[in-house]
Amino acid sequence: MLFGNVGIFTVSFLMSIVQWHSLTYYDMGLLSLTGAFGIITQMCSTVVIKRTSPSFIAPFEYSRILFATVIGFIVFNEIPAMSTIIGVSIIITSIYTMIHLKKKSNS
Repeated sequence: MLFGNVGIFTVSFLMSIVQWHSLTYYDMGLLSLTGAFGIITQMCSTVVIKRTSPSFIAPFEYSRILFATVIGFIVFNEIPAMSTIIGVSIIITSIYTMIHLKKKSNS
């Protein structure tokens, strides 16, 4: 976790130097929330990987595409491409099927 975050920080810092401007309190608040949610997400992912197999968790990682599509539609008025809609549908179906099959095998 440490090396990944240090790498992301370094690349982001170098890229932001070119377009640097002073931050408002609103910007700092949003960045703080983004950082806090990022830390919480990383910690939750680590705990989940400890408790179950990574092969079961992998499809849930792809569910980020679903959330990014919804946020893009609501916040940025982006219309998702048909390939995105098909891909998200496949991901949702596979996650549902995995959960259903896991419940069946535990019964």
